[in-house]
Amino acid sequence: MMMMEGFWRRLFYYLIGFFIGCVLVYVMLFKGRDRQPWLPENRIKWTIGHTPLIISPNTRHAVDSLHLTSGQLKNILSKGDVVFGKSQPHAKPYPVYFIRCSQDHYTLESLVSVSYDDSVSTLIQIHVIPHH
Repeated sequence: MMMMEGFWRRLFYYLIGFFIGCVLVYVMLFKGRDRQPWLPENRIKWTIGHTPLIISPNTRHAVDSLHLTSGQLKNILSKGDVVFGKSQPHAKPYPVYFIRCSQDHYTLESLVSVSYDDSVSTLIQIHVIPHH
C-alpha cells in the first residue's frame, strides 16, 4: 500500500514539472512569433504573401484591366487554392504553381513562379473567368 502511495506522489510531481516545462517551451519558442506554415499549400501561399510580387510583361495588361494593385493581387493570390495537379513544383530554375482564386464576379486562374533563393514571386500568367 505504501508503495502505491509513493508512486502516485512521484507521478503527480512529474506531471507538474512536465506541465511547467511545456508552458516554458511554448512561451520561449512559439508565442508571438511569425512562423511559416508547415503544409505545402500554406507554405506556398505564405511565400507569395510575404515576398515581392513581380508581374511579367505578358500579364501586365490583364492585371491592369482588373484595376488591382500589386498588394491587392498578392492578397488575392495568397488566399487562393493551389492546384498541385496543374502545378510544376519540380520545374527548373524555379517551381511554378497554379493558383485558383474565386472572387465575387470572377475567378482568377494564375501561374506563379516562386524563387526561394531570391525571395521573389513572379506572376507568369493570369486568366480571368467571369461568373455567369
